[in-house]
Amino acid sequence: MAADKSNGMALLKDIQCRNAHLEEGKTESNYRDGGGLVLVVTAERKRWRFVSSLYGKRIKIWLGDYPALGLKQARLAAEECRDSIRSGKDPSVERKLHKEAGKLAQASTFEVVALEWLEEHCRVKNIKPVTSTRIASQLRKHIFPHIGRLPVDTLNEALLRKPVDLLSKQGHQQTAARVLQHISSVMKHGKRTSRIQHDPVSSLTGRNGILPVIVSTPKAALPLESMPQLLQKLRSVDCLLIIKLFLRFALLTGARSSEIRFARWDEFNLAEGLWTIPPEREPVEGVAYSYRGEKMGRPRMIFLSRQAIEVMQQVHGLNEHATFVFAGGRVGSPVSNTGINNAIRAMGYSTGTDQCLHGFRTTMTSALNEAMRFHRDAIELHIGHAAKNDKGDLAPSAKAIRDLYNRKARYLQHRQEMMQWYSDWLDELEKRGEFVEPADFTVAAS
Repeated sequence: MAADKSNGMALLKDIQCRNAHLEEGKTESNYRDGGGLVLVVTAERKRWRFVSSLYGKRIKIWLGDYPALGLKQARLAAEECRDSIRSGKDPSVERKLHKEAGKLAQASTFEVVALEWLEEHCRVKNIKPVTSTRIASQLRKHIFPHIGRLPVDTLNEALLRKPVDLLSKQGHQQTAARVLQHISSVMKHGKRTSRIQHDPVSSLTGRNGILPVIVSTPKAALPLESMPQLLQKLRSVDCLLIIKLFLRFALLTGARSSEIRFARWDEFNLAEGLWTIPPEREPVEGVAYSYRGEKMGRPRMIFLSRQAIEVMQQVHGLNEHATFVFAGGRVGSPVSNTGINNAIRAMGYSTGTDQCLHGFRTTMTSALNEAMRFHRDAIELHIGHAAKNDKGDLAPSAKAIRDLYNRKARYLQHRQEMMQWYSDWLDELEKRGEFVEPADFTVAAS
């Protein structure tokens, strides 16, 4: 054995540790390495123990099993214990604190904190399951592979920006912005739960952040003065009849593309002139996003004008038994956005700069506001721009259509009259072939 310079005791060698055995007649045998380190051998196993004292109190700490913890590693562990004692600290307490810190670090990885944030966010904000699933997918796909296993208190700006930079360099600016927003939300949650003291994401966001500020641009829509020409082109455009009916229905209702594309027949009451868009729809296997309903996640009633009902009666004759009201050429699928956009282009318009489907909503709101006879809140409720805390058009107590008309705050009667006026105004433009100011048009003039 080599000599322990501190007390002259011979030190153990690896071969002695390997050959150490339980002496006959004993329950355990101790092989001392000096400095308080002892290899304890029993009938079942061999393990390292550190023995010392602090303030007159005897200290015994199990360091680990041999050979999983080798001689060299055991000596290092024993030296850490001696350092604690020299500092006046109990090494057994220090090791427990270190172990708990390791558990806390494991419970504070970015992935753990992110999933905790997502659960709280969806619960508090009443986020729809489909939205929660989409956010979780973005976290797992774009963020967790890079920083998911790292404790949040070890993450700096360079590490946090890595997944964002990769997406940005690939040209996916919108996705990069969403990922940065998710990272920021997770780190803020980490700060709220005392896992971090400082949020390093703050220097990555805002106007001086790492991504260009994305300025939303209005959807392409023709000026109202061009509506007579658009209506004439819509009537004569060479496209599938169902596409033409879709475009006319979109123009007459101002509904969003997905709200119309994924509509089902049970949402319509043509006898009453009502279409109720549900918050969500039953997903159809093989049809992406078919679960989408009203964009803001609340039921919304669309009052159908006489002209809109006529369109729906034509559609009913074509697709009465189809899954989707506006069924496309492929069985079980709705008309495609590509087919819709191609029809608009066939009318001679660029969907990027002249007119797109969403632009029909702009057309409607502009005309209704310029008519100066309809309440602004009624227009916003119809178009689906109500406040976030708005619960939609169907209250739990509403059991019949006549009950709904008593809810004056919803402007239901007003909205019905408003939609008929709008359809009549469009008819007047098409009949005359020239523009009529909305403020100058009355139903009597048609």
